[in-house]
Amino acid sequence: MKRMLLKVLTISAVLLGSVGIASADSIGGKISITGGDTYNNTSVTFNGPSSVTQGTTTGTFSVFDSAATVTMSSFTYNPFTPNTQILQIIENGITLNVILQSISLIDNAGGALTLMGQALLQQTGYSDTLGSFVLSTQGGANSNVSFSATAVAPTPEPSTLFLLGTGLVGSATALYRRRRSASVAV
Repeated sequence: MKRMLLKVLTISAVLLGSVGIASADSIGGKISITGGDTYNNTSVTFNGPSSVTQGTTTGTFSVFDSAATVTMSSFTYNPFTPNTQILQIIENGITLNVILQSISLIDNAGGALTLMGQALLQQTGYSDTLGSFVLSTQGGANSNVSFSATAVAPTPEPSTLFLLGTGLVGSATALYRRRRSASVAV
């Protein structure tokens, strides 16, 4: 019985020791960019200069304001090439990169273009995060460009392992006590 308890405690120690290994903070929020752009049925061309629209940033993007250096890169969306970086913002030593991974919706009805899909978000101090993005224009040349991204929160693996470990410890302790009280009663 003592060997079993020792094994359970050893496994629990290993699980608890691994809790800090896989932690990650995800990136997410919304940001609006203004600047001149043109587009057609295959590509978007940013004519710049672009700037962050004051007061529209949320989440991890809230560190950026209208003083940020914004670079929007022109790109082709039909055909689409994965791993296309379209946005970089730098301010106070913090950099945000947005790299398009896939496009799932292309809509250019009514004089506006909307692209939706998945993007890899990279921001100083955070783990790279795969999330969804929306890029839309409000029609024609010299129009506003609105970019927003929402990151999918990663599965909290450390928490899952911790819960598994504590459940195993609890089960083993209950089994040990039940067997111990049964042997004392006999």
